[in-house]
Amino acid sequence: MRQIREADIRPPHLEAEARRLAEADARRLLLQRHEFVSVDCPACRSADAVPQFEKGGFDFRECRRCGTLFISPRPTAALLQVYYAEAEGAKFWNRHVFPASADIRRERIFRPRLRLVADVTVGRPVDTLVDVGAGFGWFAALCVEEGLARRVIAVEPNPELADSCRRTKAVEVIEAPIEECHDLLAADVITCFELIEHLFDPFDLLRACRQGLRRGGLFICTTPNWAGFDVALLRARSDNVAGPRHLQLFTPRALRGLLERVGFGEVVISTPGQLDVDIFRNKIVGDIFGAAELPFFGRLIRDGSPEFRHDLQQLLQRHGLSSNMMAVGRALAEGAPVARGDR
Repeated sequence: MRQIREADIRPPHLEAEARRLAEADARRLLLQRHEFVSVDCPACRSADAVPQFEKGGFDFRECRRCGTLFISPRPTAALLQVYYAEAEGAKFWNRHVFPASADIRRERIFRPRLRLVADVTVGRPVDTLVDVGAGFGWFAALCVEEGLARRVIAVEPNPELADSCRRTKAVEVIEAPIEECHDLLAADVITCFELIEHLFDPFDLLRACRQGLRRGGLFICTTPNWAGFDVALLRARSDNVAGPRHLQLFTPRALRGLLERVGFGEVVISTPGQLDVDIFRNKIVGDIFGAAELPFFGRLIRDGSPEFRHDLQQLLQRHGLSSNMMAVGRALAEGAPVARGDR
């Protein structure tokens, strides 16, 4: 099977329009910059952070303690709620980009994600699985299709996306934030994909996920990795570094610490990303990042064979170096010891 490419999930002609709209949305939000608030590190709460760069009118800082990159000052939670409700870029993604890439996203992103979750839960009966921020419901639908859980619940507060989730009749849909419904769940597994980087304070959502799990239940999330290959090389030139869409990018150490602070134990971090090498090569080919900036390695990525790029991507995955990371944590009993470990 051909390796997935960035263009497969972000068709260039649609991506360009989505980017134009998102930049206009950000400019409108920046007119309210006087209402932005300064924050400490959203992972470890340290006030010891240093300025890194400005991009698109947003100031990015890096925590000295855990390495998290975050925007500060940032829009308040109330401003973000209005922004996401009105953002034309987000609407364009939901109405055009995601539907145009639906088939390949299902088969090359969500089905592998399903296999990862199945591997984590093997030998463990799953009565109730909850997908938080379920989007179009593709992952929840696959869970039903593959019989991963007896009961599958999609938690999706966006009315348009919640309606999409309802088209899978066997999926229960809760059209509300997880913070408002965690006491209804008692789940064995809660998943949360590509969401916590968007939130004013991810602690509140993560705590609600912890409260929505049965004792010993598993929480599984994915999010960009600030210490991962393409993001670490591109830095401000990375598309993952984009305000206000991505308010924070965690490192593996930071994400583990955040989950432990919420009350998860036995936290394991892996990096199953598939696109690092292709993304970095596209930046070189598009003259966003000059191959001469890394004279040997840049040319190797640009001119190397597809087999070489595939092998390099596999290496990044195996050694925790991809820019997409997955965390798995267990809901511990109160006062239970926290086990440290990583792979």
